[in-house]
Amino acid sequence: MAAPFPPSPSLNLPGLPPNSSPSLFANANNFHLQNLNYYQVSSPSRSETGWKLLLEHTTPSALYDSRARFDPPKVDKHTRVEVMERLTTWIEDRESPTRLLCMTGAAGAGKSALQQTIAERYAESGALAASFFFSCSDPSRNNVSAIVPSIAYQLGLRHPYLRQWIGEAVDDDHLVFSKSLRTQMDALVVRPVEHFRAQMGPAKFSSLPYLITIDALDECLDDQHQADLLSVIHTSLLRDNMPFRIFLASRPELTIRTALESYPQGFVYHLRLSDDFDATDDIRKALWRRLREIGARSSDPLARSPLWPTHDDVESLVIASSGQFVYAATVIRYVSDRRGSPVKRLQMVLEGRHGEAPANERLFAELDLLYMSILSNAKEAWEVANPDSPYDFVVLLRIFECYRCSDFPLSSFLVTRRYHESNDFCHLLGLDSNTLDTLTLDLRSLVSVVDKNGSGETYDTLHLYHRSFVEFLDTPTRSKGLYRSTVLVTEFIVSCLMRQICHGLDPDAIEGAIQSLPSTTWWMIDMESRLETSEAYEISQSLYDAFLRFTRDQGWDKFFTTWVAGEWYTGQHSPIGHAIEGGLVRLLALVMEYAKLKDLDREWIFTIGTHHANLCQQIAPFVALEKREMSKRSDFEVLPFNVGDSEFDDDDNV
Repeated sequence: MAAPFPPSPSLNLPGLPPNSSPSLFANANNFHLQNLNYYQVSSPSRSETGWKLLLEHTTPSALYDSRARFDPPKVDKHTRVEVMERLTTWIEDRESPTRLLCMTGAAGAGKSALQQTIAERYAESGALAASFFFSCSDPSRNNVSAIVPSIAYQLGLRHPYLRQWIGEAVDDDHLVFSKSLRTQMDALVVRPVEHFRAQMGPAKFSSLPYLITIDALDECLDDQHQADLLSVIHTSLLRDNMPFRIFLASRPELTIRTALESYPQGFVYHLRLSDDFDATDDIRKALWRRLREIGARSSDPLARSPLWPTHDDVESLVIASSGQFVYAATVIRYVSDRRGSPVKRLQMVLEGRHGEAPANERLFAELDLLYMSILSNAKEAWEVANPDSPYDFVVLLRIFECYRCSDFPLSSFLVTRRYHESNDFCHLLGLDSNTLDTLTLDLRSLVSVVDKNGSGETYDTLHLYHRSFVEFLDTPTRSKGLYRSTVLVTEFIVSCLMRQICHGLDPDAIEGAIQSLPSTTWWMIDMESRLETSEAYEISQSLYDAFLRFTRDQGWDKFFTTWVAGEWYTGQHSPIGHAIEGGLVRLLALVMEYAKLKDLDREWIFTIGTHHANLCQQIAPFVALEKREMSKRSDFEVLPFNVGDSEFDDDDNV
């Protein structure tokens, strides 16, 4: 219940002593009144007027106990023990000079659950001064317009004198809510708290609630507003004469990272949730407990069986979670739906993961919305920063996701070792060397850039926090307008290599592109079989156009001039003769078929046919030699490339 206002000063009329009540009929006697209606009209105090105006500018849905946030995520029993211990130790150590804790983590890492649990715990103990939960989907709390009034409102509930002075501050300036964030914070929070300290003394001041929690700052839609709030926290709330400790949580987006780096050393305690803590065991515990609870409540006898779920079921979900709670929480919500059997629903999830059954489109709707929002916003920001770029943001991202992934960079199958094991990979494709960094500036809640050791140097690779994010990118019904197939991505790489051969300025890069082109085209053409689809590769219009430009710009002349058969090899997982036969020879044949279907210029078809015949003629003796060499071995390893019925290993040929 809200604390009452402090008593207003008594109304004193002239001629009456203080605290006397005014009389309508002073000194009157011996008279009779009939049907008297008596009304006492009093004006509301300044603090009451201001308080009512303050309420109009708060956002109830942003509070930790808001009905709009009913059943918010919370930390599961016996999980996140180490993180909670770190948080509570910092919160309760009021002697520590570091009064700002910023917890960053990937999307779905469990930040909001930790914030909610902390807010509830310290509200119960009386230490919570205020909380605010941003949400990009709620217009009332996806900006900073209501955060200061909401904090001031909660402070006013903690003590009647704070409420009075906050109300009076609003009544002094009814336009305070339209002023800068710092002006609002100083007027509605800082000065009332300073006044409280001066009037009430140190003992009362030290008993004030002191913890302010702010969740999901990254979901404030305006980057400048995020920066403004961080600045105001620094300059106003964390002044030496303020009692507050601020617990802030956010995805590690650019604005937040920049602010953290600008703070003086020791000013902020940065807790990296995704990097510093492995949540795998906690996710496993939560899955076991929640699924068993669902089974116990179910009318399905299979779900009530002690054999459900199986160990393999849970481990499959743990692996899919990639250490992030969002996947497991999504599965739990889906399986707990009372309209179906939890056993059948869990089976649908597991079969959908392994491609054994169509994925239920509703299953990951919330997760997909999260990924769609982050990816769309990052794409828009990149396009604003690179308005003249001819490249598609998602295609560039998928190049690194598919071929420069930190777990196993598949670029080793495409390009020569020099370009695979260095940041020259970007240079080879005609991209800036810092392309990966700029692409991921606004994606750090989903990915990170990881250094990997190559031959004498390190190179950048992409680490994805969520396996489910890869599944999202790979599934057209989930990523919708942001879907870019791996075949399309590889076609883009082939086009880049062709452009480098024709128009590159660095002789080394041109030679690297020529050496890499055969295996890249081989990988591209055989991709459908590796993806276990029944469809054969069909050349796209964009790659066909790139191929014609390559031919028109004397790309084949440069290729044949640079390539001297037998003197160099791809340095990859394939002998050069078979790389060319499996890649370029087949690509030329596909181009000719495409040209004939389109009834294009006969001269072009003849030109392509000439290059096809020339290529076949030049590589024929070397393919034959490679086949003879390979036939001498009976224990050769299976190659990742398949040409016809032949499989080759490169160990004897490099």
